[in-house]
Amino acid sequence: MTIFSNSPKPTASPWGEPDRCEEVAPGIWWVSTPGHGGYLISRQRLIAMPDDLKINRYGHGDQCAFEEDLEWSLVVAAWPSEFTGKDQNNARACLRFWARMCPGNVDVTAAALRYAPLAYCGAGMASFVDPSGSLQRAGLLVVQS
Repeated sequence: MTIFSNSPKPTASPWGEPDRCEEVAPGIWWVSTPGHGGYLISRQRLIAMPDDLKINRYGHGDQCAFEEDLEWSLVVAAWPSEFTGKDQNNARACLRFWARMCPGNVDVTAAALRYAPLAYCGAGMASFVDPSGSLQRAGLLVVQS
């Protein structure tokens, strides 16, 4: 198990100057600004993050940013033990929603399938995501027409 180092409190973010910063766990900061926010994770956390969750991210100095609307769920999926059960459930729901809203985004669909046990996809994606139909038979994938 990796022991993560604390990272300095952010003084800037991609969303503007933070008006609130909360260290959720070593190397994970929740940052909010008057207009937006999200998680900033340390370089050490980014290196340890599973590759299939390194989607839609962008760097900010020595940290990597995951905005508060959808991308935050990737951070929770990467380190669920650092978050509450409610946060974990909300992250899974967010991943499933994101996959439904962006059925052509193969990376998001794959992340939802792996980290959010029940996932949805459009009929056009089913043959790509689940060519054998095994996920559908197992109840892990719901195909919507």
